[in-house]
Amino acid sequence: MRNDELLNKILEKLPELSGVDHDVKTVEATPDRKLGKKLGVSFPKKPGKKMRVFTFRRNVTYGESVAEKITRVTIDEEGLILKVTQSK
Repeated sequence: MRNDELLNKILEKLPELSGVDHDVKTVEATPDRKLGKKLGVSFPKKPGKKMRVFTFRRNVTYGESVAEKITRVTIDEEGLILKVTQSK
């Protein structure tokens, strides 16, 4: 899927992020071969799963102070949201 399609999926689930500036990074998740060796299992030699991490940054006002709130959304190529993290 393209970045704009993935972004629309994110905004369906998290509408409060619409209009917020964001960055996109592509990452590849591969099995930890060292851990597999330690556990005595082997992983198939196929390419890792490609995911994109969208990082949204916005300023939030708490009383008289202003803080930056960061939201990271990890989404796979099929549009499945895997993880959402937010700063306090």
